[in-house]
Amino acid sequence: MDFECLAAVERELITRNVGLCPQRYQRSPETLSPSGVVVAGYAGHLFIADGGNTWEQQILGRLRLSPEAAQRWSSLLTSRAEKARQLRVRMVHLIVPEKQIALPSFRWKTDLVPDMSGRPLLQILASAPQDMEIIYPLALFEAHQAWCELYWRGNSHWCASGCILTAKAVIRALLGDGHTGKDRFLLERAAIPHDLTTHFTGDVAFEEVIRIRPAGRRVMDSLTFQKTGHYGGSHYIVRNPDAPVAETLVIFGDSYACDLGLTAALTAYFAEVHFVWSKQIDWAYVEETRAQHVVWESAERFLIAPPAED
Repeated sequence: MDFECLAAVERELITRNVGLCPQRYQRSPETLSPSGVVVAGYAGHLFIADGGNTWEQQILGRLRLSPEAAQRWSSLLTSRAEKARQLRVRMVHLIVPEKQIALPSFRWKTDLVPDMSGRPLLQILASAPQDMEIIYPLALFEAHQAWCELYWRGNSHWCASGCILTAKAVIRALLGDGHTGKDRFLLERAAIPHDLTTHFTGDVAFEEVIRIRPAGRRVMDSLTFQKTGHYGGSHYIVRNPDAPVAETLVIFGDSYACDLGLTAALTAYFAEVHFVWSKQIDWAYVEETRAQHVVWESAERFLIAPPAED
């Protein structure tokens, strides 16, 4: 399935799901969930409002990085760049834009979109080392948002189209343009739960979606979700002997990478991909695996709290 076809099928499925389940989506804009964590936007879109990361306070510039936190980020990125050079690994940092940033007109009326220039990410980028590759695919999303869904409407996460655009940017940064001509990603139909609708309805709602599936076989799995009901702390390895790049990649990240597509996408290109749920980089593990590539991934809202030194 080519990308244009995927985008069309996604839009058809998402539009159908919204129509089939109006109780999940038909709310007046600015309606808050009882917990205050989720807020309704336009056309059925739901967004993380504040919650544990006080995200919209970050957007509005009311919650900024302290000078100490900004310095911790600068020191951490500098030390990571140096460590990557020492180990001779290619490394990228990937920051996933939050839904409000990529789709502001579905959160606010067009003439009421707030100034978002004070959010922590922009403070971090201002002092990041110049030789650190940081991918923030906002411009890529803006270029495609007119005809791609990019994010599920009842979910805080990207859908397959948003993930694939980002994965191609990561692959290009690690391998160059030679591997991005023809998509190798594998897709499947699946039923998944959405993380935002439940804040209004109280039930766990499964909907049919198109998602990316791994291109290889899991040879190690911590089975964290099966044991705990949560993905936090997950660790697994996928091997793909048919991958075009006979090298190892380790990705340290969160739900965007773990179960919502990014790791699965990268398995189509790298012979061995390790996923580790962590905000820190375990350099001993990178050395142990003899990885040639490292990806650190984070949702933008988590940047308000710098991770501990690796």
